[in-house]
Amino acid sequence: MLRIYRFIIQTAIGVSVLLGFIVLYNIANSYGPESEELFYTLFHTFSELFTIIVAVSIFLIAWNTRRFSNNQFFLFIGIGILFVALIEIIHTLAYSGLNVFPGYTEQVAATDLAAKFWIWARSTQAMIFLLSPLFINRKLKVPLLFSAYIIILSFVTWTIFANIFPTCFASGIGLTPFKKIAEYIIIGICLGSIFSFYRYRKEFDHDNFKFINVAILLNILEELAFTLYSDAYGFLNFFGHLVMVFSFYYIYQALIHHTLFRPYDSLFRDLKKSEEKLIVERNELITLNKEIEAIVETVPDAILLLDTEGRVYLTNYQFQQLYKQTYHEDFSIGNKLLELPGNYLMNNIKEFFNSRIQTPKIIQSEIGNYYQISSSIIHLSSEAFFGVLIVIHDVTEFIEIENLRKQILSNVSHELRTPLTIINMSIKNLENYAQRMSDDQKEAIIKMISKNSTLLSEMIEDLLTSSSIEAKTIHLQWAQYDLLALFRELLTQLEPSRLEKKINIVLEIDQAIQLFGDSKRISQVFRILVDNAIKYSHENSIITIKASDHYKGAFNPNLIDGVLVQVIDSGVGIKEKDLPNMFKRFFRSEDVINIGGTGLGLSIAQDIVQLHKGNIHVESEYGKGSTFSVFLPRIEKLDRS
Repeated sequence: MLRIYRFIIQTAIGVSVLLGFIVLYNIANSYGPESEELFYTLFHTFSELFTIIVAVSIFLIAWNTRRFSNNQFFLFIGIGILFVALIEIIHTLAYSGLNVFPGYTEQVAATDLAAKFWIWARSTQAMIFLLSPLFINRKLKVPLLFSAYIIILSFVTWTIFANIFPTCFASGIGLTPFKKIAEYIIIGICLGSIFSFYRYRKEFDHDNFKFINVAILLNILEELAFTLYSDAYGFLNFFGHLVMVFSFYYIYQALIHHTLFRPYDSLFRDLKKSEEKLIVERNELITLNKEIEAIVETVPDAILLLDTEGRVYLTNYQFQQLYKQTYHEDFSIGNKLLELPGNYLMNNIKEFFNSRIQTPKIIQSEIGNYYQISSSIIHLSSEAFFGVLIVIHDVTEFIEIENLRKQILSNVSHELRTPLTIINMSIKNLENYAQRMSDDQKEAIIKMISKNSTLLSEMIEDLLTSSSIEAKTIHLQWAQYDLLALFRELLTQLEPSRLEKKINIVLEIDQAIQLFGDSKRISQVFRILVDNAIKYSHENSIITIKASDHYKGAFNPNLIDGVLVQVIDSGVGIKEKDLPNMFKRFFRSEDVINIGGTGLGLSIAQDIVQLHKGNIHVESEYGKGSTFSVFLPRIEKLDRS
């Protein structure tokens, strides 16, 4: 009954939101074409931003939880939908009215460009959902999948900008036959996806199966809308994007919300099945013998079997270790549970036994770990035994990932939204007030658009670099490079941000220093370090970059020939408690939470330095500044592997 009420409430809210947007669209339309165009451009940008945030979140959660299950379905969708998000970003920037891409500022050309990326994004998404059920019980070759997506991404983008990709929207015609046929093909793929999911329906939780199919049906509805529109700002275009938002909401429900808040039905589905092997299905009796005891010992969860009086009948090694962590002694068979000393974990176990609780419950122990406790009533025929089986699963890592997810979602959504908003508002200012602006004002706005476009590109590059490093798909281009020339080029790129804070950068590098490695990746390392130094330094301060050739100090314990490069600032510094976490992915100190950043930069820098057989260290005094030291050994061509 509760599910029915929840469904009715969600449906009512959804219908209300839909009608509300339609009313707003009609109000904007009543004020004339300019008002309609402004409203629709803002609506389109934020609707696409919503889908991008959901898609990136799905990838990050799928990637960071992939080791919890042998089921590759979620990871396959996560990787694929990351590339859908990248296409969506280009589609958003290409849309009529934003005028981001030179040569596509005229409305028909911009509409055609956006429509091409739309067709590509939707067809990719449809194929992902069509093929994803095949990976429920099949191993996924992650490096191969990443490589395939990158090749396809590069090739199709080239065909679009080279005008090889078929025209989707033309002056005097509107939607071309190719565009309409492509939409109908996508609809056909979506129908095939529904059939594909139906074949594997037993592998899915009921709610997950329902949400995925609702999302696909909404995809079909939005594609139908996009076969009929003739105006980039028209109602059918508006309606199609609104339906897309609802579709991604249900994808969020199925793949993020439901996965994270009901872990035993999704992420830990395999663990649930292993537990069910110990608890025979309804009315089936099990016999406790040496073979079953051996199986119990292989289960990763802590197992406690009690008789009806609460006496301990069976435990496994995992439970013994868990008990010893708290009481520093062994747990004896035959003890009465209710007579044992209590702590928060043990008291919850007693509560499960006394009330025969069936619904799993997550609790936190005194040592900070999180455990999920579940119980089942069982009957062992061979010894006329009737009792309670309690299973305790350590979900500490999962809880930490959930907290990380919230931080990731907050960081990524904020960091993506800010440059997109600035770009959008800057373009609107140019459109509305260009005739009243001076050349200097126009140049300042164009520089702002360029700066934020670069920032957006760098954030996406960081996400892709971090993923390719962890997937071991990154390839280094080894060659000899000049360290001083590398820094001069790098500082030229960072000149605007340096001048903005009036910071003086002192460069102390011998022009004779030559190293062997991937100069582009090494430049990325020092761009991260110098950019951070500028970002966290005070105005009118000094940053020193110096290199020590043939360095043999503390940062070179093996005393091999190499160069130590240090980036020294006198900025805000780092608290001592934060120093051990500085190179962890997505870590951001609470002191700099209001300063832009994703928390990926230093972890990427460390990974790239380690790929060059080097190491990176940080020293800092809070309130006085920081020093980042990078040791790069001299690598010969034959030593690079």
